[in-house]
Amino acid sequence: MGLLTDYFRAADQDAARVLGSREGAGPLTPLPGLPPVDGVEAKGIEPVVVLGSLISAITGEDHDEDPSLVWPDEEAAGSADAWVVELPASSRDALASLDDALAPAVAARWATAEELAGATGDDLHPFVADLVALARRAAAADQQLYCWMSL
Repeated sequence: MGLLTDYFRAADQDAARVLGSREGAGPLTPLPGLPPVDGVEAKGIEPVVVLGSLISAITGEDHDEDPSLVWPDEEAAGSADAWVVELPASSRDALASLDDALAPAVAARWATAEELAGATGDDLHPFVADLVALARRAAAADQQLYCWMSL
């Protein structure tokens, strides 16, 4: 099946932990009686190498900041089938700063990443636009971006 990933915004690590640890559901899965979570389904775009290559395509510099584990704790992470990490604020800010007019060119540069073999800038542009918009909403609300991953 592969890696499932959802990017979402939350006020802090405690809120992200609650959203990421919901039984049997990722944070973007609608649950009765709960408000929807603001986020983007990413279909396997993991936050270190693949998202890092998008940040590099935006900034023109090597991206070397890794996300930090939020849930589960370090001991349980090795046997877990789902995790939540917090993206560095620099990643959120780089995404939020992307000029909409440059997004197609950035998506085309990102499509050249080895991990995205077969993808085109046209394929990736909608995701880039959605993630940029999410990052802008997070920055405006003084929130961070998180990634939920599940095997």
